[in-house]
Amino acid sequence: MAKLEIYDIGDMVRFSVDIEVLTVLTDPTDLKFRFMKPDKSVEDKTFPADSEVVNDAVGKFHIDKTFSISGRYRFRWEATGVAVGAAEKEFEIRKSKFSISP
Repeated sequence: MAKLEIYDIGDMVRFSVDIEVLTVLTDPTDLKFRFMKPDKSVEDKTFPADSEVVNDAVGKFHIDKTFSISGRYRFRWEATGVAVGAAEKEFEIRKSKFSISP
């Protein structure tokens, strides 16, 4: 079993994905990044509609997120069209021992 990745409040985390068809990097017709917060609310970002989803090169994408709330999060990439696939993972943002407020 893979170890749960842990980040701190205030961290910027980069979520990357490579999309391949028969080992060849390929841009999908549509790519969705689904993000579930600890309260179970879901945020969706899609490529090419949302500029937050960055196309680094053919078949290579990322999105950056910064966190201000602790808890368990999930994310999922979903590719459709000429390249089909999905990847899902969870991680944790831990509470700070320091106050974030002034």
